[in-house]
Amino acid sequence: MHRRSDDVSLRGCFVAAVFAILATLPGYAFADTTESPNRFSMPGTHVYTLTSQHNEIEYEIRVWLPENYARGVKAYPLTLLLDADYQFPLGVSIVEHLAQREQADESVVVAIGYSNSQRNPYWYRRNRTRDYTPTTVPTGGYGAEFQQYSGGGKKFLRFIADELLDSLHSRYRIASSGHTYVGHSFGGLFGAFIIAEQPNLFSNYLLISPSLWYDDRLMIRRIQENADLGLVDATRIYLAVGDHENETGKPMVDELQMYAAAIRKKADPAVNVTVRVLNDETHASIFPAALSAGLRHLRSSRDSQE
Repeated sequence: MHRRSDDVSLRGCFVAAVFAILATLPGYAFADTTESPNRFSMPGTHVYTLTSQHNEIEYEIRVWLPENYARGVKAYPLTLLLDADYQFPLGVSIVEHLAQREQADESVVVAIGYSNSQRNPYWYRRNRTRDYTPTTVPTGGYGAEFQQYSGGGKKFLRFIADELLDSLHSRYRIASSGHTYVGHSFGGLFGAFIIAEQPNLFSNYLLISPSLWYDDRLMIRRIQENADLGLVDATRIYLAVGDHENETGKPMVDELQMYAAAIRKKADPAVNVTVRVLNDETHASIFPAALSAGLRHLRSSRDSQE
């Protein structure tokens, strides 16, 4: 009885010793059952960093190329998103889904992100407040703690216009026109700022629940006070807001209607404005639905518009 037990023990030691030796040799590796599962990566995506000379901020640029990109020499229009952490995966999925069903044209999807903001609420709020706001205002947004960093919108716009677009053109086959800007909340406010400052930078603007209340409705006043919109080429603006958003303490539905009316009052034949108030949507829930509907409207052929 004792001899059988000793044999088993010796065999166990021998097997363990063999595995220990093999593990040290090239070409042998054993799975660590304590490791987490392999991460999922989105096909066709690229990531690189770009530091702006205008504000010295390092940005994480996330890029998705259409399925047919590698098969030809075609140049593609650009769909530019902010808030990369949540908008990039949604944007890629929706653009690809619509394009595969011929409900929108193919485009290169790019989102501007920050390496320090993933799952970090503090840096998420600070980065957005700094880059997406056109003026420095002591209150509003996420509160005074973050508003002290506000007002960097002009430098961020210069980064996009002077540095990011040139970088993308040098790395990828990007068309010279037909680009779409997408922004939500503070990102929508920044889109209104682009329209006021450099309206011809993009052909299409999708502004979802824009924070038009900011700085005493500055962006609405800018449109009202300007003699004209300054548009050179045909431009489409798609404005969306949830029907529950007047319940946030700010009349966001009413302000969106005011903004659209101010643009339409210019009677500029180059601009086409669409306003959608989405049923049963809140400020937090509206983005996916408005992104899908807006891209289908803006990126489908002009002959098939509703």
